[in-house]
Parts: sequence; C-alpha cells; structure tokens
Amino acid sequence: MGQQQLLLIVLGTIIVGVALVVGIQIFSDSAANTNVDMTTSELIHYAWSAQEYYRRPTAFGGGGKTFTGWSLSDTSENAIYTASVSAQVATVTGICLVATKNDGAPVTIVVTVNPNTLSTQVDK
Repeated sequence: MGQQQLLLIVLGTIIVGVALVVGIQIFSDSAANTNVDMTTSELIHYAWSAQEYYRRPTAFGGGGKTFTGWSLSDTSENAIYTASVSAQVATVTGICLVATKNDGAPVTIVVTVNPNTLSTQVDK
C-alpha cells in the first residue's frame, strides 16, 4: 500500500511539473506574439502619419507631395521605432522589446510607406 501511495505522489508531482512548464511556455509565446502584433499596429499608425505628412501642403506644415522632412524616433513599451525617408518612400522600422527570433535577436518589423500604399515585412 505504501509504495502505491508514493508512486501516486511522484506521478502527480511529475504531471504538475509538466503542466507548469507547458503553461509557462504558452504564456511566453503569447507575450511574444502580442508584442509583434502591438509593434505592427504602432508601425502602421506611424506609416499613416507619414502619408498624412506627404499629402499635407507645405503651407500647412506638410511635405507637399514628399516624405522629406518627416522623421520618427520613438520608444514605447513594445518597441524602438525609427524611420528613414526619401522623397517618395519612407521606411518605418520597429525593433521588438519582447519578441525574439530563434537565435535570440529581437524581431524586427519594417513598414515601407509609399504615397498610396503600405507593405509590412516581419523578420522572425
């Protein structure tokens, strides 16, 4: 009888330990995915801001059909954001603060902004 009870206690401990490890892994994956989603959302917001600047006449503080003059350097709880601009293309980059690739490097998301379109690339 005593050996059965000891075996059940050991088995129960192993099951609880495995469940705990799986739960922590699921939480970590969820946090990383949320970080990528939030960073992408913020990047799209910045991209729309760049398009707005492009379309606004220079008399009203805009670019007058150019991205030149628009800049971005910001940090949030999700990522570090930077931009590089040329006359007809702005590139907005977000380096995630939580999500990492398999090699441990942070996930980088790049949004290429044209006057009428956006394209997003996630480097996972």
